[in-house]
Amino acid sequence: MGEKVPDKLVGRVEKTFAYDSLRLRVPEIITRIIDGVHRGWPEFDKEAKKESSDIINRLAAIKYDLEHNRALVPVSDGAPDCHLWNEILANETALLDGKAPAYFDTAWLYSECFIYRKIAEAFAFSPSFKFYDWFGKQKRKAYEESLEASCLLASSVCEMASEAPSQKMFCKLLKICLWGNKCDLSLSGGSPSSQDKDPFEQLNSLDENILRNDAEDIWDLLTKNTEDTFHLDVILDNSGYELVTDLLFCFYVMKLFCYTKVVLHCKQYPWFVSDAVNHDVHWTLYQMSNSGNESLAQVSKCLTQHLYETNRLRIIADTFWTLPCSIDAMKTYDKLLYRELSNSNLVVFKGDLNYRKISQDREFDPTQSFNPGFHVPICAIRTLKADTVFGLPAEKVAFARRSG
Repeated sequence: MGEKVPDKLVGRVEKTFAYDSLRLRVPEIITRIIDGVHRGWPEFDKEAKKESSDIINRLAAIKYDLEHNRALVPVSDGAPDCHLWNEILANETALLDGKAPAYFDTAWLYSECFIYRKIAEAFAFSPSFKFYDWFGKQKRKAYEESLEASCLLASSVCEMASEAPSQKMFCKLLKICLWGNKCDLSLSGGSPSSQDKDPFEQLNSLDENILRNDAEDIWDLLTKNTEDTFHLDVILDNSGYELVTDLLFCFYVMKLFCYTKVVLHCKQYPWFVSDAVNHDVHWTLYQMSNSGNESLAQVSKCLTQHLYETNRLRIIADTFWTLPCSIDAMKTYDKLLYRELSNSNLVVFKGDLNYRKISQDREFDPTQSFNPGFHVPICAIRTLKADTVFGLPAEKVAFARRSG
């Protein structure tokens, strides 16, 4: 018999990351959104001012329901994904004999995602805020505060891309993508989180903190490809500095391996504070091209050409990445995405939320093996924040526990 699959993480267990997120971080994030709408009030026109009051009331109600562990209520904004959320809620309610799940008592992945979807709903009823990103200012600030580090990194990557492909350099660049994931605004409740040092200079000192490293396997998968095209899908996480590292990685791969085609998958809604939406990717490319830095501009020009001329690069906002589901449910809730990823040679999952979708957000023993059952090769690049993790060597688990 195989190992027992553990239960999913829930928010009611005190002294866990899940509990702290629902009890502390998420209410603080909602408060910051309310404050952001308040601060923007003088710039709003008459209709937007009226709508902003309604938005604030809806956000305050979400926060109240969360803090008092109220039952989840259906999504009612009529968006294309509305029926999926309500289908999932109906299924969860049926499992509880007709009683709707409450925020702290249901699976943490489900309840936390549900909160962010209700935040989106709070703005959806207000036409003046149709294109409003309630996390936009923080994301733009995070990019700007990391600009110096981004320039240094771009210079190094452009130099690497002008030389012959190197496994050593490729693996270094994957580490850069890994440590870029530390810049997560949802972890800080929306407070500044940026990169302000030369990333390559930091790599060696951070190596001991890597708990599992399969970078050489990824290199082999890319370089031993026998097909005419290598299809690489990257499931993005944070905007700001981390997105810059992801774009530089794509630039390097596409520059040195001309048979690669890349799809960047972003979020459909502003999500978990710093997660990248379609606009963030285009905005970042534009900022890179106008940064005054030759290397950033070179990378932006190359990727933009692949985006609009060669079709080697695509940017897609998939519904699935904001659904409260793990990847084993993709075939049920997003058959189109499932079929598209069937053509992929490698799917790279960035960040904590995407890892939670891989692990089904279960409370594994860190050394326990687990097969996510996905239908193509996957790679997870994530700095550990949430409690779920599997497949680690025992000595690395012991080291992590000694390190606190």
